[in-house]
Amino acid sequence: MAGATRVALALVEPALGQVDLGKLVQRAAAVARSSSCQRLGVLLERMGINPSKLAALRRRALATQSLTSMVPGTPRRGQVNTRWRVVENDR
Repeated sequence: MAGATRVALALVEPALGQVDLGKLVQRAAAVARSSSCQRLGVLLERMGINPSKLAALRRRALATQSLTSMVPGTPRRGQVNTRWRVVENDR
C-alpha cells in the first residue's frame, strides 16, 4: 500500500517511535511473513530497542533460513545483519 519498499521504509521508520512496541512486536510475530519480521527487527534494533523486547520477532526470524534484503529487487550490497539474516542494502 505504501509503494516500493524504500518508500515504505521511509514512512515506517519515523513512526516506529510512536507506536505501542509490545503490540507491534506481538502482532507482527503472529501474522506477518518471516521476511517482514526480519526487516522490522533490523529497524527496531537500529532505533536502540532492547533485543529482549524483540524476542517474538527473533523467534520468527530463526524459523527461516532465508537471507532477505531490506530492499528486495535491488543489488544485495551492504552489511549482512547476521542476527536477523538481512542484507542491509537500504543505506
